[in-house]
Amino acid sequence: MPSLQVDAPVELVGSTKRELARRLGATYSRLMDTVPDIVTVVVHDHGADSVWRCTSGEPVVAGLIMADIRSGRDRAARDRVARAMIEICVDLTGISPEHWKVEFTQHAGDEMFHGHLGGFNTNWSPGESRGPDPS
Repeated sequence: MPSLQVDAPVELVGSTKRELARRLGATYSRLMDTVPDIVTVVVHDHGADSVWRCTSGEPVVAGLIMADIRSGRDRAARDRVARAMIEICVDLTGISPEHWKVEFTQHAGDEMFHGHLGGFNTNWSPGESRGPDPS
């Protein structure tokens, strides 16, 4: 965990998808006080006219970021990372910030199994990105 899924109404080349993953992973790990090697990013580039936000009138083209994260971060931390992820998506897709939405789903660490970690993750704790306390 976390798993970040970006649904965008554009077509992106592979290098842009890779840059989106790199920037989202680095930003998420920095702002959410974790390590980047547990961040997974999925980019769904659906093409024009494929992701919509409904309004009282006509639907508008939109982008969506689904963020499955470990619980424990306060609202301010989630606000900072949501705004930063939207900024990255705006930069790489050209879709206006007001047309992006971020949805967080929070989980206990042991609800995510990582093959490269050899098993289940742990619950998030402050200072995680600095590693264990050497004392």
